[in-house]
Amino acid sequence: GQRLGSMADSNDCGTLPALSGVSAEVLPDKDKIYFNDYSTLIQQQGMLQDTVRTSIYQFAILENGLDFAGKSVLDVGAGTGILSFFAARAGASRVYAVEASGMARNAEKLAAANGFDDVVQVINKRVEAVHLDEKVDVLISEPLGIALVNERMLESYLAARDQLLKPGGKLFPDFACMYVAPFSDDALYNEQVAKTTFWSQ
Repeated sequence: GQRLGSMADSNDCGTLPALSGVSAEVLPDKDKIYFNDYSTLIQQQGMLQDTVRTSIYQFAILENGLDFAGKSVLDVGAGTGILSFFAARAGASRVYAVEASGMARNAEKLAAANGFDDVVQVINKRVEAVHLDEKVDVLISEPLGIALVNERMLESYLAARDQLLKPGGKLFPDFACMYVAPFSDDALYNEQVAKTTFWSQ
């Protein structure tokens, strides 16, 4: 399982590491298939219907309104813009919703339809290519893939932190804990063993 929280949490499991010696410009390019997948409404629907995920972010943002009120916010991998809209509702003065896929067009329409287009600015770029006139007060994102690192969003999140967040700025989330437990599954084991014999037939 994965655990999100704030560094103020008494059960702190460490901070996100620095990207020492790595600039956003040299991060590995993400596959076009990845962004094509996230540009589909069916993919976004699945995430929006994950009520546990969405409600936890909503709670974290709205219950920490003082961290957002009057502040500039950057949403990394905004998708439909749901986290950006939560930040706008929490009183952010400006929200940059950065989305590299074609879903950015839908995010713009949703921002306008919900009356957030005066606060939420959708930027259709990879966050590593974004340059702002200001550094932001807060970063928000849902960067957690399977086993925390699968989708490699953490790299983009950390690049945004290093390039676009003010010193002392806040991150939501700002740490994650991963728990690992051994298990045994005979069917899965036998399937993997069978795969190893394929080329020797």
